[in-house]
Amino acid sequence: MGFSLSNLPDECRHIAFDTVGSTNSVALDHAARGDAGFLWISARRQTAGRGRRGRAWSSDGDNLYASLLICEPSNADRDYGNLPLVAAVALHDTIVRTAGDFDGRLAIKWPNDILIGGAKLAGMLLEHHALEDGRSALVIGIGVNCLADPDPRQVERQATSLKAEGVPVLPSDLLETLSERMLHWLRVWNLGAGLPAVLAVWTERAVGIGKSARVRLPQEEVTGRFEEIASDGALVLRTSDGQLRRVLAGDVFFADGDKHA
Repeated sequence: MGFSLSNLPDECRHIAFDTVGSTNSVALDHAARGDAGFLWISARRQTAGRGRRGRAWSSDGDNLYASLLICEPSNADRDYGNLPLVAAVALHDTIVRTAGDFDGRLAIKWPNDILIGGAKLAGMLLEHHALEDGRSALVIGIGVNCLADPDPRQVERQATSLKAEGVPVLPSDLLETLSERMLHWLRVWNLGAGLPAVLAVWTERAVGIGKSARVRLPQEEVTGRFEEIASDGALVLRTSDGQLRRVLAGDVFFADGDKHA
């Protein structure tokens, strides 16, 4: 069996597994069967963990693999494109509260990573599906390297773990704090004036704003100055001709030697 939680917000539920294919997939299965949402799915191991754009996510070891299911009416007036900003701020909060900010080296990298000194510590995969009963299912999948580093042969970028950085944190402790922080920032986001507050915190904690960046897209590469993040979650680049280019998804490389996609 997976780990249990002793301190979970009243609004949330948690189902723990030892091994699943993907916690995101399990969460979506629960949604399809009518689950009301605010359900956390966690597992000690994933056999088919995945990241953005179908990439595999190394899922062995004593790390955190968890997904939050949120269900809403399909006519809810939402811009779900900025939900990754909410999730990133909540996860950054969580790591600071459980492990510290690592002398200011802990940072958010657009669109979905948490870094320590340029090495990837955590990633997120958000999915949005329309359900047959007329609701929308939102799944926030999160992986954090707590006690084990990924096999370097299975990852395409430099990675680290909380243990490697000298602050081992149990996945269960991380998820308890994450459940509270996620609920807090979702409440902020739900308020009419909440998105500017989320954007301000995200920008304060982000890496690369104001730097030269190269963004790898499926059919091209775009270079320019990383100006800002738009309210819908898009990265805004100012290209060499002075034009602003919005990018909704891509792999970012910074001119100062950052190699982490």
